[in-house]
Amino acid sequence: MPSNWAVCMVKDAFMINPKTKADDDMEAGFVPMSNIQDSYKNRFSFEPRTWGNIKKGYTHFENGDIVVAKISPCLENRKSAVMIGLPNGIGAGTTELNVFRSDYVHPLYGLFFFKSDYFISQCVGTFNGVVGQQRVSTKIIEDVTFPVPPRLEQERIINKVNELFKILDDISAEL
Repeated sequence: MPSNWAVCMVKDAFMINPKTKADDDMEAGFVPMSNIQDSYKNRFSFEPRTWGNIKKGYTHFENGDIVVAKISPCLENRKSAVMIGLPNGIGAGTTELNVFRSDYVHPLYGLFFFKSDYFISQCVGTFNGVVGQQRVSTKIIEDVTFPVPPRLEQERIINKVNELFKILDDISAEL
């Protein structure tokens, strides 16, 4: 690890599952698990709903938050995304998500970490629950080691990963 990087646990780098407060009549985005695409990319869609209709019984998130599936096989299939473009910057969705918010970790850098084989391998084998409804505990995720480079290095990593995804997209289009 480079000397100017920090190493901490996920719980020290992120607020986990923060709550959102908003007026009941505000428009928000509702994100069921089926609206989060599985892949290495950041793809999801939302359904417009009023906050009063989704604030109870669902997981809260805001623009810039990272959502990560906690249920198997969605976690292994990389169902995770950075929430962007939500109406009024707020949303709620399936209870099968953990939400991560940070003031110093770039959301896309965090997303690439949560989609990594390293992170997923730390979770697989720790699931609890019945077959078909197995979940990773938030406590397990909190204690996963998380590398934190300086902000400019996070942005360099993001740019390089996006550049490589573009190359892969171009190759796929030619096949």
